[in-house]
Amino acid sequence: MTLAKLEADALAWGCLRFRFGLLYWASAAYVKSIEWMPAIHVLDAMMKGLG
Repeated sequence: MTLAKLEADALAWGCLRFRFGLLYWASAAYVKSIEWMPAIHVLDAMMKGLG
């Protein structure tokens, strides 16, 4: 194991962790948006009713 190999592995692992973190964050945000969807529709309808 050379230092360059270790650095390359660390970089690849970091990128992988970043991608998984991003995927996790995106899926969590998506689930939250589904939970909030009815509330957003209700608010939208209220705004249209007022406007």
